[in-house]
Amino acid sequence: MLLLPVSCIASLPPEILALVFETAVGDHARCSLPVGLSAVCWRWRIVALSTPRIWNTIFISRPFHIVRAMHFLPRSQSLPFHLHLDTRSWGAKIEISDTLRFLEEDMHRCNSMTLHLTDGQLQKWNSTPFGLSRLQNADLRIHSYAPDELWGPPHSLDLFLESLPRVSYLRLSTSLPVAAASCLLHLRTLDVNCAWARTSPGGSAPSLFRQLEQYAPGIEELILRGYSGYNDFPLTALDVRRRSTLPCLKSLVLNFRDAFLLDGVIILAQTLLAPTLRQLLIRLPSADDDMYPRSGSLLWRALLVEFAAASVAHFLEDQEGLGTSSFPGLRGFFIAGDMGVQVDLCIGRRAPDVQPLLEDGHAKMDWFLDSERLDADVSGDIKDEVFDTRLRHRCSDFCLIPGHNSSPWA
Repeated sequence: MLLLPVSCIASLPPEILALVFETAVGDHARCSLPVGLSAVCWRWRIVALSTPRIWNTIFISRPFHIVRAMHFLPRSQSLPFHLHLDTRSWGAKIEISDTLRFLEEDMHRCNSMTLHLTDGQLQKWNSTPFGLSRLQNADLRIHSYAPDELWGPPHSLDLFLESLPRVSYLRLSTSLPVAAASCLLHLRTLDVNCAWARTSPGGSAPSLFRQLEQYAPGIEELILRGYSGYNDFPLTALDVRRRSTLPCLKSLVLNFRDAFLLDGVIILAQTLLAPTLRQLLIRLPSADDDMYPRSGSLLWRALLVEFAAASVAHFLEDQEGLGTSSFPGLRGFFIAGDMGVQVDLCIGRRAPDVQPLLEDGHAKMDWFLDSERLDADVSGDIKDEVFDTRLRHRCSDFCLIPGHNSSPWA
């Protein structure tokens, strides 16, 4: 790496030095790097103070960070800023009221924010008259100091979402409240946790699809964490008879919390019609879940991935089946799990304007496994016997080809 003398950097024109500062801050905006740059010398301080883009990230994770924010907000001038407010380390007795009063005057400039709050702190947030007309990206994660608060989305979430008139990206650590969906007309990306909906039939995936169809028809990307093929509330006749339609949906991510992968995809196809869906990503549960045995877990997971890929591929490849009618534009899906087990599969049933991957119409699966982890987990004889059989396996609708991790959506 070429190291320039300090005099060369110090003599750069102010406009070039300002670009260097903006690049240097970049992903380090959470730390006090802008303060350090302004303290090097008097010339650097003048340039730093006249470069508002290095001051437009307000990061507050400790109560005393409010002092630093008092300097950052004026120096960001009139630019939109990103707010990151995290109270997980504050303790239950530390009040958030002073912080909210300080932010109140400038929150009309905020266009992106990440909040880690308790339900009580969110109630105080809602009672503060913030003007969030510019806000486009919102990430709200509700944590709790009392376990009994974690059974469902708090009612304060409804009021919070009503204050976001133009949000296009929304990530919630809970499910989407039924009463708040009418405020999401401009929504393009939604990331929610379906596990919070297990105690409420109104929070199930079919109910969510109906909400989005009515209030967020322009949504393009949907991420469902804690998704399950086991439905605590069975599908009704209305769910099956009238599928919800999301005409602009292009990408769908299902983070499963159990092993019912095929069941989950079937429920999805029964309740959702997505004509423009091109990418389907399925993430397997983590290694700590009870679905894996305590011995040979990696081998079991590899076999589970193969079975899931075969069953889901068969369902989606059926030219006359429900998968084709629900997702006619689907080009492929990607199944991923931790510890190096990943499967890429491109659907042979392509859109009319896309050439098929293989001439015989078969789909192609690229299979990748961390062999070092596998050697440490099972004996070589078992591994060779199992995977020699695996690599020769063929189904009527797809062929298994050993390859490498090359997912275009990873």
